[in-house]
Amino acid sequence: MHAMHQGNVVLSLEVPTGVLSLTLIDVLYMPDWNEVCLISWRKFDETGLVYIFGKDGIISVKMNSDDSVVLQATLEHGAYQVFPIIQHGQIYITGTDFWYQALGHNFTRYWSNAKHIYADGDILPKQLSHFWCFQYATYNSKEQAHKPVDGLRYKKSFDLVHTDLMRPFKVESMGCKKYMISLIDDFTRYAEVNFLFKKSDASCILQAFCEKINTQTKRYPRSFRSDQGGKYINAELTDDFESKGIQHLVTAAYSPESNGVAERYNQTLTNMVRPFLDNVPASL
Repeated sequence: MHAMHQGNVVLSLEVPTGVLSLTLIDVLYMPDWNEVCLISWRKFDETGLVYIFGKDGIISVKMNSDDSVVLQATLEHGAYQVFPIIQHGQIYITGTDFWYQALGHNFTRYWSNAKHIYADGDILPKQLSHFWCFQYATYNSKEQAHKPVDGLRYKKSFDLVHTDLMRPFKVESMGCKKYMISLIDDFTRYAEVNFLFKKSDASCILQAFCEKINTQTKRYPRSFRSDQGGKYINAELTDDFESKGIQHLVTAAYSPESNGVAERYNQTLTNMVRPFLDNVPASL
């Protein structure tokens, strides 16, 4: 079994003197463990600050200094159990699993810098030293990765736009669309995603994108990089590019690594989506 997370857990417990807060250190979270939660007495004993006392089916952990109760466990069904006061809202908001899924299975190494990037980045949990997600590992595994190609990026926005169209999905979207096209600026890595009814709609999407960039920046994109598919190599799109002075750079046939930026972006999107679809109907 794998421990997906390791960290501290704060428990609110009822004791004879009232309600106290107890922090358990180095707690392991194992989703495959279907039994009850376990608390190690040895960990308490290693602190040298407490002792254990049992009577009438109740085990109490008390402080050596003043005999105040730190933890109480009651005999239930042949085992001593602790019943914390669960604060569902707090656990839901601060839980690592919640934020990992909410951010689209985003890698946790970037969480440490989130408070410097986003105004509310401080609500994210701290970076985990060991993190493992079964769904992510299953749906994003690869046989062999291509070696990265060293090269310089263009020095100005929209001097080069990478684009790629994903093949028809087995299941149509709720809007009856079966294709997805991505557009990524080489310099800023600004990206857009559009969904299409059919492949031939790609030309309209590219023309509309060029007009939008011209409206916002007062110039058209200088070049596009794509594969040699018919959705890109056609008279309508060729004439439009020539009239606007846009260069069309096509990659070699059967070499998707030549269009690596767009291919990698599409793969990143699908990697984020697949774990979400693990336990939902095929229609979604």
